[in-house]
Amino acid sequence: MDTHDAVADWRECKVVRDDSVCTVGSLMEENTVIGLFYGARLCAACRDAMGKLAQCYNQLAVKNHLMLEIVFISSDKDEADFKEFTRTMPWYSVQYKGPARAVLQEAFKVSLMPTIIFLNACGDVLTRDGRVLVQSDSHTSFANTWPLLLKLDEEARELESFKVS
Repeated sequence: MDTHDAVADWRECKVVRDDSVCTVGSLMEENTVIGLFYGARLCAACRDAMGKLAQCYNQLAVKNHLMLEIVFISSDKDEADFKEFTRTMPWYSVQYKGPARAVLQEAFKVSLMPTIIFLNACGDVLTRDGRVLVQSDSHTSFANTWPLLLKLDEEARELESFKVS
């Protein structure tokens, strides 16, 4: 599928990091938790959230090798702002051109920035308040939040098991 083709399912959205291209779905297969970070360079709160999220990501995914991946979804008005903002991000981002940004924004009903949504490997929403988790933990180790995300995942799976097919 070309990156500019229509995307039927948000899991098919292509993401890039350096020279690596994959889909959100393939990241879900390889990780326990996926964070979707919606933001824009000209938004001061987004820049602040990005800095705090980068600290958390570096501590969890890079130093502790926990199965966490972040995907940035831009709301930048032009590609130059997008490129400037993503230049220092250590995680994947949805390409600026093409339908994927709109597909992911619509799929998770995002209207405010910054928004950080954490998903489990099945695509279930663990929390839509990821920004609060990231920013409230700024003076302590973000690793304290990892067990909370796993607990939310466990609770989501338990609720799913009670659903009648």
